[in-house]
Amino acid sequence: MNLPLFQHRWPQRLIATASLLLALGAPTFAQEWGNSLKIDTGQFASVPHALDISYDYPNPGTMEFWFKLDTIRDINHLLGKRHECGGGAYLYQAVYWNDDASCGIWGCSETVDFPNIVGEWHHLAFTFDAVNGSTIYLDGMPASSTSCGVWQTSLISDLRFGTSGPCPDNQSIVGEMDEIRFWDIVRTPEEIFANYCRTIAAETPGLIGYWNFDEAIDNQNVYDISGTGNDGTLGMTTAVASDDPTRVVSTIDDCDPVATESTNWSRVKGIYR
Repeated sequence: MNLPLFQHRWPQRLIATASLLLALGAPTFAQEWGNSLKIDTGQFASVPHALDISYDYPNPGTMEFWFKLDTIRDINHLLGKRHECGGGAYLYQAVYWNDDASCGIWGCSETVDFPNIVGEWHHLAFTFDAVNGSTIYLDGMPASSTSCGVWQTSLISDLRFGTSGPCPDNQSIVGEMDEIRFWDIVRTPEEIFANYCRTIAAETPGLIGYWNFDEAIDNQNVYDISGTGNDGTLGMTTAVASDDPTRVVSTIDDCDPVATESTNWSRVKGIYR
């Protein structure tokens, strides 16, 4: 199999893993996705601080979610747990900026080229482990990997979807998010590839947060269906307010990643061309 044009950015083990996953075949599902969370400027969902979703060093984990950006800003905070905006004042975050997707724990993060995605649904996953390092995945495929330093601990702040902590409104996203899953284990490449295109059982081992936004349209709560109890709200409180996103019927497309071109990983939306 020929390698992608950007192979110089990939460690050999990721190239081997991607080749194996593609050889195994694409996971194709007729999936009912339910609702997604539609977010506009200054809107977000908020989950109160909890130790099990704080990932204090050296606890390993996996974060994954679907997102769609309808407008591309200079900085687009997808999610984050931070008490200030700027510098290293965050525990973890995911952000899209300068045509790059970046995700990570402070001291253990990954950034990868990811241009021309406006109006398209994509899946982002990030695994981290103090011993084996971190890997970022785009649409089920490993895209970059690095070693980890010691990351921050004991940072008390809300987890927010659609922004990151108190960052300004012009750094929140304009778009949608869906199927946000947090794990207290490092999911394997095979597990991520096999399950990113489908909903999963709430009792799946290792799942510590699962927000699918399938509550009633007018429900101000955002329930964690993993059973861990990390429930949140639309906006800051259960009161209806301008910082509340809305629920809409999810328009995530069926997934069918394939490798057909000789010089790149050709995907349904061709994001790596």
